[in-house]
Order: sequence, then C-alpha cells, then structure tokens
Amino acid sequence: MSSAFASLDIAKTGMGFAHYWEETIAHNISNINTYTRTSEKPFRARMVVATPIDTNSASGGGVAVGGILEQAGDAPLLNAPDSPLADANGYVQGTVDDLAGQMSDLILAARAYQANISVQREARESLEAATSLGRA
Repeated sequence: MSSAFASLDIAKTGMGFAHYWEETIAHNISNINTYTRTSEKPFRARMVVATPIDTNSASGGGVAVGGILEQAGDAPLLNAPDSPLADANGYVQGTVDDLAGQMSDLILAARAYQANISVQREARESLEAATSLGRA
C-alpha cells in the first residue's frame, strides 16, 4: 500500500489483535479455579492464533485474529469429597490451563500493544512534521 497512513493502519491492527489477546488471557485467568464434575467437559484455556493480513489489501497489511484454539491435555482430578460437584469417589475436575504460561503471554500481549502504540505515535508525529513543512 502506498498510502502515507499505512503504518498507522498496520499498527492499528496490531493494537486490535493485542487487545483481543489480552482479553482472552484475562478470561483464561479468571477461570483458573473453575471446577466441574468428572463427567463434564473441563474449562480449557483459549489461545488466540494470529494471521497476517495480505500486504496488498486495503489496510496495507498487519495482523488479525485467525482463530481460537483450546488448550490440549487432560484435566487434573482433585480430591474434594465435600464439593457438591464431587463424583462417587470424591473427585472434581480442574481446568486445562497454566497460570504461569498465561502470565507470560499477558506480558507479551501487553508489550505488543505498547509497541504498536509507539509505532502509531511515531508515524503520527512524522506525518504532522511533514504536513507542517510548507507552513511558515
């Protein structure tokens, strides 16, 4: 894209993606202590998949949400005989989630958002400087 605003548009897509990523992580963290019956489907952390936007598109490129995947693996069984969700053996099912991994991803998502804000700020300042060159 030859537009002078391409860098603004690309950074905007990055901010949108990072924001969605942060919201997904917040959802995962808020469900870290969700327990279910052993006969039910456990809560599985969701992971956001990034996909590039074609550089020949109207927006000039960037990134978009390409999909959502669920964390694979078996849910842990927890001994909680007093829980109303406990099975006949006294077990409940935990989540398929990793708090440490979620916190690491949250740092990455926040830094991605901040980096795209910096790109937007620099691009905006450059465009403002370029438009003021002819003024005296």
